[in-house]
Amino acid sequence: MVVVPDLPNVPPLAQWYRDDKLLKPSKLAGMTVGGGVARLTLPNLAKDDEGLYTLRIFTKDGTTEHSAYMFVSDAAASPAGAPGAPMSVKAYDINSDYVLVAWKPPNTVNDAAITGYFVDRCEAGSDSWVQCNDSPVKICKYPVHGLKVGHSYHFRVRAVNRVGISRPSRKSDKVTALDAAESERLQGTDEGLLLSFPATVIKIEGKYDIVIKDDDLEGYVTIPGEPIDVHASEICKSYVVLSWKPPSPRGRAPLWYIIEKCLAGTGAWQRINTAVKLHSPRYPVFDLQDGQKYQFRVYSVNMYGSSEASAPSEPIQKVDEDADLNTGLKHRHVVSPLLRVRIVASRNTKTSVFVQWDAPKVLKNLMGYYIDGRVVGAKDWFPCNNKPFKHNRFVVHGLIPGESYVFRVQAVNVFGLSDESQESSPIAVEPALATPSAPFGITMLSCDGSSMTLAWKSPKHCGGSKVNAYYIDKRNADTLVWKEVNLAAVTERICTVDNLTEGTFYEFKIQAANMAGVGVPSAPSDPMKCEAWTFNEPGPAYDLSFSEIRSHSLVILWKAPVYTGASAVTGYLVEMAKKGSSDFVTLNQEAVSHRYLQVTGLEEGETYVFKVRAVNASGVGKPSQLSEPVCAKALPGTKEIVAGVDEETGDVFLSLEACEICDTSKFVWSKNYKQIGDCPRVAITTKGRTSRLTFTNPDKDDLGRYSVVVTDTDGVSGSHTLTEDALNTMLELSYAIRHPIVPLKHGLNYEVLEKGHVRFWVQAVKLSSSVSYRFIVNDKEVTSGEGHKISH
Repeated sequence: MVVVPDLPNVPPLAQWYRDDKLLKPSKLAGMTVGGGVARLTLPNLAKDDEGLYTLRIFTKDGTTEHSAYMFVSDAAASPAGAPGAPMSVKAYDINSDYVLVAWKPPNTVNDAAITGYFVDRCEAGSDSWVQCNDSPVKICKYPVHGLKVGHSYHFRVRAVNRVGISRPSRKSDKVTALDAAESERLQGTDEGLLLSFPATVIKIEGKYDIVIKDDDLEGYVTIPGEPIDVHASEICKSYVVLSWKPPSPRGRAPLWYIIEKCLAGTGAWQRINTAVKLHSPRYPVFDLQDGQKYQFRVYSVNMYGSSEASAPSEPIQKVDEDADLNTGLKHRHVVSPLLRVRIVASRNTKTSVFVQWDAPKVLKNLMGYYIDGRVVGAKDWFPCNNKPFKHNRFVVHGLIPGESYVFRVQAVNVFGLSDESQESSPIAVEPALATPSAPFGITMLSCDGSSMTLAWKSPKHCGGSKVNAYYIDKRNADTLVWKEVNLAAVTERICTVDNLTEGTFYEFKIQAANMAGVGVPSAPSDPMKCEAWTFNEPGPAYDLSFSEIRSHSLVILWKAPVYTGASAVTGYLVEMAKKGSSDFVTLNQEAVSHRYLQVTGLEEGETYVFKVRAVNASGVGKPSQLSEPVCAKALPGTKEIVAGVDEETGDVFLSLEACEICDTSKFVWSKNYKQIGDCPRVAITTKGRTSRLTFTNPDKDDLGRYSVVVTDTDGVSGSHTLTEDALNTMLELSYAIRHPIVPLKHGLNYEVLEKGHVRFWVQAVKLSSSVSYRFIVNDKEVTSGEGHKISH
């Protein structure tokens, strides 16, 4: 982000965020501000770094921010098909000889199901990694024990599926194996009475404070007291984490613990940690039998001896709290809950889509959801979020305008990712529906003294939905009161207003409506006098529009005048000028009889305006209203109509692939700029961005200029002139496809078999199973039956 002004001696405060979490300078994120630029450097990029990055600049004038979503492609797994690397490995619940490690599943969607994970540890400063678990753990957390007190460790995780083992995750931050309670006990301070060790405070007359440490009170204690509150702080299918409170009194001598277990109600106690000197008030217990209930008790031990046993815990059964995540549903694989929900996508902005889904009714310990998207017609899915999103609605940003997408959702908990939900219906990326903008360019096409025929131009912004109605208001130019002209909607951009007073000036305004409602009214028209037209020349043409705009050419189209004058209209003259100039040039010296004209010789990037005059036997009529300015520049990615022959069916066709499209767009085909309706000679099909016009039985009657316009776009259109020579060439190719010559490996052969039988046979290079054939003997066809056996 460029910072203006650049003040070297007073750099602004710049803060970087990933997914709204403040980033701090570290080995994984370098930050600099200087030279007018704020820069974030990620020297060791990993999938964990994917997310929405935001830079906030704090200056005297306020806060400015800029955001961008960064997608990170994971490294290719080895072997191919192995899972991606797990992410976000963290160590917490840190004790002197026990640490709980947790992580997130790989953010991949195309691999085989994950069957478990391996956890590795490494002492800080060393590159030697040691695997912590002998068999893959099924959930996304694992208690690592057997650590050395005071030593620092890093952890990493590898995922496993039926193909192989993933690359290791990014290593966790360094953690030190120290008991938090013991650390407070040894490192506490009483300065300013900020007490972080066990102590008693006695106040004398409210003025003096006497601090007596608990250690002072325990100075003569040798044998420690028994631990209390033994319970299971975590229960999983593969282990149980026991927790308890340290004894009080405990004495000053170093303390450790011994754990015993027994089957509930039997009283047959068995020591668990015979080979481990346990210092932490927590311990993971493995190797418990399924379906059995256990009780536990703990002893405190120091150099002087052992305490009495603690009170036994409540009966504890090793169960998988998260196994039955969806009652009555069978898992696809054991590490995942099953997600079967309805997902709906709706329009949001020109580059984003709002996705929401039904939350599962029974889903324990839900960590959130992952959303995937895919362009309609594409194979690969892409991730929409890097970390689980906890709500059942999400806005997907960074999409391509006009493209159509589908989405799916997966839930995640400690067991990993669920099955994918069903796909959403396809949704085109377009702004959310809004009312259309105001129509404009209101003009009068004819007047008979008691009525006026008006025309206007469609709104520049349709609001994301087709404009399907217009409402007209009128007023006397001398008054301020507007009156409705039509209660029923007008669907065309032309309307005759009746019951007017001759000689009176009127003003009109028009509102457009779509699915979202009625839009804002147009500006009032210029005052128009209700006066009967009696001149002999034609009235103005109207509804000037453009098609096939390219760098040096375009096609202008218009509609015939409503008022024809004293005789029929025989042709049209088209005038053109550069925008801002009044020097109009007539483009055709002889009037054209059709209502379109191809204009060539334009300057690329220059903007032009046009007007059209109708001609009859009495002369040249009134000019049309000035057209909208049009720039001689093709849309990026513009493609032309292609003529071809289908390689499978032999059909002759014309096809156009649109460079942009929206969900309300339609392909409107015309021949010689007259719209093709239901015509038996052609069939029109549309798939995605491509529309095809197929000729059913092409001949000379199909020759002409074909054009297509894609509605609700910025002018996507094209044309193609079908000539006789081109049609004959395509018909020859069509015949060859429909009547192919079958290449033979061998011609007709024969061989004499036993008993005087004779076999005739022929071998082709390739035949389908539905082949048909005939055998002719002496100019007569023979069939299978007595005397002949025919097969293929």
